[in-house]
Amino acid sequence: MRVAGAFLAIGLSIGLCIAVWVVFLPLVLDRLDRYGVKDLGVMLGIAVVYFLPGIVSDCRRCARSGGIWILNLFLGWTFIGWVGALIWAVIDTPKPALDSR
Repeated sequence: MRVAGAFLAIGLSIGLCIAVWVVFLPLVLDRLDRYGVKDLGVMLGIAVVYFLPGIVSDCRRCARSGGIWILNLFLGWTFIGWVGALIWAVIDTPKPALDSR
């Protein structure tokens, strides 16, 4: 049940990100036409920094990675939420490794 909740949270996060991109895609394409591809690189860099707590939690295989993604997605823009998610990703205990016996 816990795994299903994590997959649901990740699926909702991805769905929301896709919806945001669909809404803002015309604006992004307009900027690309006016200013060039450099702006796209800046936007991707900002997206990576914004989702850094979630990326850290996945790389560390945190037990509560789904919660970190949700906190980052909805409250990361407040900076306090982003810092909280990053701290949570760093101090959360990793999932125990499964034995391959």
